[in-house]
Amino acid sequence: MGRTQRPRDSATLRLRDPETQRLRDHNMNLLFRGLLDLIYPPRCQVCRRFDPRPFCQSCWESIELIQPPVCRQCGAPLDPSATGPQECNDCRARQKSAIAWARSAGLYDGTLQRAILNLKYTGCRALAIPLAGLLVEAVRNLEDGQDSFDAVCPVPLHPQRQKERGFNQSELLAKYLCETAGLKMDKTIIQRIRPTLPQVMLPPKERGRNVRGAFALAPAADVAAKRILLIDDIHTTGSTLQECARVLQKGGAAAVCVLTLARPKPAWMAK
Repeated sequence: MGRTQRPRDSATLRLRDPETQRLRDHNMNLLFRGLLDLIYPPRCQVCRRFDPRPFCQSCWESIELIQPPVCRQCGAPLDPSATGPQECNDCRARQKSAIAWARSAGLYDGTLQRAILNLKYTGCRALAIPLAGLLVEAVRNLEDGQDSFDAVCPVPLHPQRQKERGFNQSELLAKYLCETAGLKMDKTIIQRIRPTLPQVMLPPKERGRNVRGAFALAPAADVAAKRILLIDDIHTTGSTLQECARVLQKGGAAAVCVLTLARPKPAWMAK
């Protein structure tokens, strides 16, 4: 005769239940995180003061947000005491732009500059969520309204650089922006088809040549008659953004607009 198996008691069955296992794993993770916080207390990811948030209150309040008046084309802050058209000198001199308009949340200086550099080069991904919050506020203040875009597209990295970094900071920002503002993100619209030198390494006049032909519309992308919002971290000369916009415009996009976290201070602010 075969051995009669003893029925498992209810406690054993509960321990093997998938939901119970998930709960145990969650509690263990909380315990492990608590121990880590005890040994390595969380710090502000900008100034390194002890704080449970990625930004301490002091750092967050020190971010310089861009206030009107701004250039109607590129979003650069304009001197309030100046008179004349609502355009900066660079935009008045530019003959043609593939970008309908561009806006930035803050100035690339101080706290915001350090936060962006830490996100990009030290892997502090926790900074992406509060930084995306700046984009959420900026997009809600747009004259066109946040519902006027058919898709939000982060500026892509070349696959090799993304592999080295582990993530695309513009994609993280766009993801959290869309989740909060209820917008549709499509990271597959445009591709980076060749590697380029980091723009920061080049003088302004060489940056356009560096990214020329570096982007292409994805084979299955359909942007015809659509309004696209490009997302990036920094707007400096705008060469990368112009090249992306040119590719989208060539694909039939009705309009390409740009929203970035930061842009450098204009010369008049440095006086």
